[in-house]
Amino acid sequence: MKWYVQIINTPSSNSGNSSSILIHFDNGRYLINCPEGTQRLCAEQKVRLIHLRSLFLTQMHWRHFGGFPGMLLTLADAGVQSLDVVGGPNVTHGLVATRHFLLRNGLALKTKELLFNSDVYQDKNLTAIPIHIYPDEYTPNPFENPDTPEAQNAILRDAEIREQMLGRIFKTSGKGEDRTKETPNAICKGVKREVELEAEESKHRNGSDNSLSNIKPQLWSPPEYRSDGSVIYPNSQKGKVMRSADHMAKQFVNSSSELPKTFPTSVVVCYAIRGPEIPGKFDPEAAKALGISPGPLYGRLHAGKTVTLGDGRVIQPTDVVGPSKAASIFLIIDCPSSDYITSLVESQQWAQFYESTQNPDNQPKLIIHTLGEGVLEDPRYIDWIRRFGPNTRHVINSQEYCGDANPYQRHAALQASLSLIDPSMFAMPQSNAFPKKDLNKLAENAGVNLISAKSMMKFEFEPYAKFNHEEVTNPKSSEELIRSVYNAPHLKSFLNAVNECVPRILAADSYQNTANDAASSGMVISTLGTGSSIPSTLRNVSCNLLYIPNYGTAILDIGEGSVGQLKRLLGHPERNLANTKIPINYTEFILSLRMIYVSHLHADHHLGAIQLILEWAQITKANFVDSRLAIVAPLRFNRWLRDIGGIQKLDVHRINFINCDVLKLPVGPTKYPIEAVLGRLPRAGLQPSQAAMQHIELLKESLGMSHIDTCSVIHCPWAYGLSLTHKSGWRLVYSGDTRPCATLVQIATAHDACPTVMLHEATLEDKLLMDAIKKRHTTVSEAVAVAKHAESSSLLLTHFSQRYIGYARWNPKAIESAQVPGYTPYVPPRMNQDEIELDIDESSEEDGGPEDYDLKEVDIGFDKHQGNGKARKMPIASAFDMMVLKPSDIPKFTLMKKALCTLFYEQRKSEISEEQNTKPNNRNSKKRGGRSSVVGSPLPSSKKAR
Repeated sequence: MKWYVQIINTPSSNSGNSSSILIHFDNGRYLINCPEGTQRLCAEQKVRLIHLRSLFLTQMHWRHFGGFPGMLLTLADAGVQSLDVVGGPNVTHGLVATRHFLLRNGLALKTKELLFNSDVYQDKNLTAIPIHIYPDEYTPNPFENPDTPEAQNAILRDAEIREQMLGRIFKTSGKGEDRTKETPNAICKGVKREVELEAEESKHRNGSDNSLSNIKPQLWSPPEYRSDGSVIYPNSQKGKVMRSADHMAKQFVNSSSELPKTFPTSVVVCYAIRGPEIPGKFDPEAAKALGISPGPLYGRLHAGKTVTLGDGRVIQPTDVVGPSKAASIFLIIDCPSSDYITSLVESQQWAQFYESTQNPDNQPKLIIHTLGEGVLEDPRYIDWIRRFGPNTRHVINSQEYCGDANPYQRHAALQASLSLIDPSMFAMPQSNAFPKKDLNKLAENAGVNLISAKSMMKFEFEPYAKFNHEEVTNPKSSEELIRSVYNAPHLKSFLNAVNECVPRILAADSYQNTANDAASSGMVISTLGTGSSIPSTLRNVSCNLLYIPNYGTAILDIGEGSVGQLKRLLGHPERNLANTKIPINYTEFILSLRMIYVSHLHADHHLGAIQLILEWAQITKANFVDSRLAIVAPLRFNRWLRDIGGIQKLDVHRINFINCDVLKLPVGPTKYPIEAVLGRLPRAGLQPSQAAMQHIELLKESLGMSHIDTCSVIHCPWAYGLSLTHKSGWRLVYSGDTRPCATLVQIATAHDACPTVMLHEATLEDKLLMDAIKKRHTTVSEAVAVAKHAESSSLLLTHFSQRYIGYARWNPKAIESAQVPGYTPYVPPRMNQDEIELDIDESSEEDGGPEDYDLKEVDIGFDKHQGNGKARKMPIASAFDMMVLKPSDIPKFTLMKKALCTLFYEQRKSEISEEQNTKPNNRNSKKRGGRSSVVGSPLPSSKKAR
């Protein structure tokens, strides 16, 4: 049996200084800790987790747990049937806290809290023994050490409540019973009725509103709302059913259920893990000598069973099977700081593994030490390491000794190409592969054998104990990545296109610097994460950074891994000098952070918030800054903060929470009856309390805003759009996730000003309109249409489906026919062809660029206020991860488009060529599938493509 341990990532800025370790068996996988970014890194390294059986947590802290909720959604949707989560106190509480955005009744999830050293987790592959360690002057909280029978009973009762609540989120028994029935009927029925109300009204308006019948079926077909609350969309190829009102009701009931209180714990769980005993080898020659013919009897004997032959002889397994091999042991050590060393080294549970026991079968073959700052230099720790035998390998898993290299090399390689077009817009992420401290020198001085951990390094236990570095890749520096672009044969045409466009971009920059542009100098936007749903190698999930000089910073949505993106872009601890547009490092960003905005409670839009809040609390306190942080979000997000605050301290008393609903603008009249599309008029916002008014005014003052407005959008319940109006005159409108929405246009055109920038989702290409309707997202051309109705000065497209890695394409005809509820389709005045300005020069196949079909898109907007029908250009840009730009940078995308299209065209060609070379005998190797390099444009069928 072959099995091994593999380090998925070493502690880094991207993982909150935590690490993830994989235990691999042929029939199952086990993960030790799951920090933010683990899922993305597994995609980067091609590590498959579909066979994951258990997650072991050394600490119930967001640093170690933050990547698991998102991974759990992915695994459940991929069909994983069961999963165990093992750890110390608060494991069940942390999982139940996710009920505000997580509901997967098809997954049987169990928790096992190893509260005592006598507790053990065991299955057919391994046995995990917990060893608890504590900081100096540790004082148990009331839930860890109840001092009265009443307190003990209360803890047991709370544990039972948590188990019941966990059963409403996941399937906790073989039958997967519906535990929603345990909730009071009045609550469940009331919530379900609220969900069904919109469906019933929508069904009613589908029959009464004849104006919808004029819309072309391929662009829009009203959904059919069934009596059970499920939704069927016509024209769908598969007729998929959306989540029913029952499902949504369960989600809301779970969210409204009160979670029993708990307190953070400082207990850390280390693990001694024993693998399987390896059966001895079967000796066929010995079997033949005993007169046993090959067949089923061989299998029975090898399985350890006694067999009786036809002549009456009894054959024992030991007659034909060699001696079994003792199970291998390895240790997982998590020592966060020197405060834990005393408890660690004095624990008697380690004694069984020391060299002094003279028991070679109990000697661990491997110890992985995940260590906080300064731990390894402590003489007590080095002395403790010496107690293990010389055959024990010690792997040091610490940022001090492993460096802080950027693990996302595929995105860094893409950024290197883009930086050749405009290095200020596409700044290279910070990466430091050189560790702060020299491990070899320390090991030599201490006289111990220490090995520095590397991402993807393996230690194989069977058939032979050894390290395996075959999958280890050394991250390249920025200079090496850029040099690779120049040396890549398939990118020569891209480099030619870069040489053409760079002089124009420099000229545009020069004009920009001399122009007095308040909008350009008033804000800088960085699209840190531009993908939808789940993180991928090239696009992380949603996050946008807003930098307002002389005021502060704000975050608009913050998906998992966003803190790592911030640190790579801004630099930590030193500033990233490649980023010239936002002249601050990560610490300065934290000290200037004024607002976190969450548009809705889908996991890809908020799972990075907890880590950011934790670091905000820590850094501001360390710098003696007693500032307040405004969080503008749906009300349920506040409940999520309160619940997850039970496992770590969030300093919620310093947070000014503002419900999105209190910032909603009243819905005004529209040309097209909005209730005909929405089923009913959107509800008015809540009246803010006096405290909320104070929080709003404080936020506006801190960011220099004259208006902060929200609106309900068409996505999930309690999804919002946002409008920010600055005193200096610029406006930013952010859609969040939505279908084309009248209310978003209304807040965009409020206050007698139009948006300087509209940041709008464009999840899908135009030909997937029906998918966009089903999933309540927007196509590229629909997003352009919304921006035109809002008369936005510019448009920045983001939130692309992960199937797309390149530049978005929009279609003028689709824009004209796109439906924006509440507004008739805008039809521009007829223009002469010579009035239309092409975005880029066309190129032919002879000059090495992509075919001209990729180059004929025209960015045209129309100014309704001029009244003369004269066309004007509305600049449109497609966002990339870690892109940094001012509003006045968006027109430069016209100059970049040839280089961008060439880059993604040539990269896709190279991928297909590589696939064909690796599968020469596969008849389908030429089939074009997978992701499109350009939104809506897979590699075309042409002479050049062939």
